[in-house]
Amino acid sequence: MARNVTIATLNMGYYNNGGLPGGYHHESSIKFGPTLEDNLRLFADKIREAGIGRHADFVCFSEHALTLGVQGSDEDLAVTVPGPETDRLAAAAREADCYVVMGLLEKAEPKPYNSAVLLGPQGDLVGVYRKVHITPGEYITRSPGNAWPVFQTRHAVVGIQICYDYYFPESTRSLALQGAEIVFSPTMNDGRGIEQEMALQQARAIDNAIYYVSSVTFSGGHEAHGTARSVIIDPVGVIRADSGFRDGWAIATVDLDDPFPQIWCGIPEPQRMRAMLYKCRRPDTYGAITAPKSSPPWRDIVLDGSNPPYPEI
Repeated sequence: MARNVTIATLNMGYYNNGGLPGGYHHESSIKFGPTLEDNLRLFADKIREAGIGRHADFVCFSEHALTLGVQGSDEDLAVTVPGPETDRLAAAAREADCYVVMGLLEKAEPKPYNSAVLLGPQGDLVGVYRKVHITPGEYITRSPGNAWPVFQTRHAVVGIQICYDYYFPESTRSLALQGAEIVFSPTMNDGRGIEQEMALQQARAIDNAIYYVSSVTFSGGHEAHGTARSVIIDPVGVIRADSGFRDGWAIATVDLDDPFPQIWCGIPEPQRMRAMLYKCRRPDTYGAITAPKSSPPWRDIVLDGSNPPYPEI
């Protein structure tokens, strides 16, 4: 029997790259800010649009989406979780009868977390994920998370990672080993290029036989290296929905019980893809992954000869 769920993820434009080669100036059709109240109204409307209008069971928004277009420091923009802001969005999730993944800055001491909350159709806070692999620049104003929680929903077990996390295969594997069937990835614009972004996300889906869902806030432009697409990828790496290089939704209905049968690995019987991968793991040989890491100095990493004042990680 099929276990169908509908997933909606929003692609959003925000930054202006008019000064880049080619002079493309992106004007987002989604108007963020300039106040937190404006964004709360905007995203409540988007939750209802996807949940009621598109019958979505899950709705995903980008990394710190809640504060896009709002001026202020990370400390100024951080919100308490749970708090009045998450309560407002959870009320919209209840009205739309869907789960919502929302990126935000979470108030904490001594520095805020780059977090994503999972809100439920009962108007509840199901859980919160705090970005583990924050970038070197983020260490200046933000604290890293230290856990890979998964969350049981009425449809599936889900996990969340944020942006830079997907560069580390251990991130998605940690979620999948705990049973995650869908991994949501709120992501902010970056300069790595669409080829890397898509290859990494498809690899994370294939590596773990999970559905992988990204929501991207992008810099604009339709050039080949513009990071401007939000996608839903299935367990064999097929892109099931793609926003394209524009503001708007990527939406797909998928069957979480599809075994994705394949014949390979030297046996003739059709195999259930996820079970096959996990049966063949050899964790007894993976000690190097959790061994103490080397930590080269920043002057050996950056290419301009400087010694930048990033914190040691």
